[in-house]
Amino acid sequence: EAPEGAPKESELKPEEARFRVTDKGIWIWGHALHGTDHATYAFLEEALGCTWPWSKKIAYFKQNPLKVAERDYAWYPTLKVRRMRSPAGIWRARLRDGGHDAPTYGHAFSDYWGKYGQTQIHPDWFGMRADGKRMPVGFSDETALNPAASKEKPARFIAMCVSNDEYVDHVVKEWADKGAGEYINLCENDAAGEDSCHCPKCEALDAPRPADGKDWWVNWLSDRYINFSKGILERARKYRKDVRVIQYAYNAVELPPRREKWDDSITVGLVPVHFSYDAIKEYVQGWKKVGMKLFFHRPNRRCYYSQSSLPVGFDKHFFNIFKYLVDEGCMGFMYEDGTSESTFGWMADYVIEKGMQDPSKDFEYWEDHYCQAFGPAKDDVKGYYRYWREEVWEKRIEKDMEKIADVGKYFN
Repeated sequence: EAPEGAPKESELKPEEARFRVTDKGIWIWGHALHGTDHATYAFLEEALGCTWPWSKKIAYFKQNPLKVAERDYAWYPTLKVRRMRSPAGIWRARLRDGGHDAPTYGHAFSDYWGKYGQTQIHPDWFGMRADGKRMPVGFSDETALNPAASKEKPARFIAMCVSNDEYVDHVVKEWADKGAGEYINLCENDAAGEDSCHCPKCEALDAPRPADGKDWWVNWLSDRYINFSKGILERARKYRKDVRVIQYAYNAVELPPRREKWDDSITVGLVPVHFSYDAIKEYVQGWKKVGMKLFFHRPNRRCYYSQSSLPVGFDKHFFNIFKYLVDEGCMGFMYEDGTSESTFGWMADYVIEKGMQDPSKDFEYWEDHYCQAFGPAKDDVKGYYRYWREEVWEKRIEKDMEKIADVGKYFN
């Protein structure tokens, strides 16, 4: 419980963490949403000097006697989403990975094919292939309609027919029947842009193909999906005036719309493809120019550069992108992948996790924070990581990031 005169749990913000040290004792408390956990780890780190450099490892300096200075500590996360997929769950918890008041996101219609497609109840809700069939690309009639043969793949990769009014009505009804929450998740299934619906009604919603459009990467169909979001909002506002929708800027929706006017009730999950600093800036500014205000970052790209035994040196590069997005008003981050347990590349993940905890600090601050865990070897460890950053990433990879991406085409 909170000490006398201090804010009680019910008075704290979501995830807020507190501790107090006086000559009378030590109090650790926080908000019901992970606040006490955060406060416990904050006390261990801030008052006792513990750090968690990787996995389940704990770094600390022995003290005898143990001395704890008198202080009041309060922490509240400014980012609503602070997530990194990593095999070390306890490590993420110790670094205050979490979230509050955040929208529900993720491929929203992955279960629709099993419920409405394979059953042939509503086959017209699904994207039309180039051959005129409404079923997953690469599957025959027999395999697409056979759950045992097709398993999860069709559900995950089939696009929806976003111009179908009956489908739009159903999405709104489904949301309303579940309680009409603040957000409706409209993140499209994980379909490639060229596999979006080819029906005339959907294609009529698209802006013309840009001059630099590539057949192997169709990424300019945002107008049809913004139109879909606006149709959902128009219907949903009959149930709730302040409703919001969330959709990804990803695959077919990578480039911002060119014809549809923006609606401020749209939140965007940014899922960039190219990851040079300039490319990220162009991507974000393109969406902000059409009206995007609320957005979060949901990247895949970091894990493409990872490998199983040694660091790649991208720690500062991706931290600088993180800082840029914070400065642009990003509401949160969900990193697709962290470093595997077997690597010695944990600092790249550590600085991002700590940056999400306190975005005001720069890279060098968290670099020092990480290396302190190694005691007398801290300067050697810093030199080790700087070798990979300066000699490998900056000299041999970073300058050719766009060239590498172009040569790889399908993210190889």
